[in-house]
Amino acid sequence: MPSIWLAFIYLLIRNKFLKKIIVIIFLFLTIAPTLPIVSTYIEKFLHYNHKENYILDKKPSYILILGAGADENGKPYEESFKRAEIGIELFKKYSVPIIFSGGEDADKLPNFFELNEENYIKEVESLNTYDTALNLKKIIRSSDELILLVTSPAHYRRAIITLRNNNFIVKIPNNNDYNVEYNYSLIPTLTSISNFNNNVYEIIALIWYYLSRKI
Repeated sequence: MPSIWLAFIYLLIRNKFLKKIIVIIFLFLTIAPTLPIVSTYIEKFLHYNHKENYILDKKPSYILILGAGADENGKPYEESFKRAEIGIELFKKYSVPIIFSGGEDADKLPNFFELNEENYIKEVESLNTYDTALNLKKIIRSSDELILLVTSPAHYRRAIITLRNNNFIVKIPNNNDYNVEYNYSLIPTLTSISNFNNNVYEIIALIWYYLSRKI
């Protein structure tokens, strides 16, 4: 959409210098989303991967898995399964309860894995990250428990800030647990466009949370 508006503005402007500026911006907005390195640097910001955010050698009280939604038939999306798989591996490591948070995906995900009911809690009322922070207060004491958060890397910053703003102690998995890989390539790919769009969505959501005072 920004590129379309720039093309429209270009046709209206007569100043040659301004036209050159618009062309440069247009080329940047067209090419940048296709480059893996651009998405990588945005994702690193969103990942919030500062040393103090990693769990390191501490043991969590709970593993919180945030759902990524489900399709019209109620089947969790692939990203929800990915998060659940990581969360369950962490469960095997730490042997602490899992909290599946979200809507229908949080309700359905445990059924796809070999988990005993005493090993997990389902929080199925939340429709977004802010809801999760509020609804968790009904389940655990926010200031007394250490939560190990599992979500997509691009979602970590917003999720961590939202939970901490509600007095939860939150950490993220260590790199060797999550195995995050960054791509610094300058070769355009279609995957980069998808990643770029997801990252821009997350930045907009982060800004909205600030403006609406949810964080």
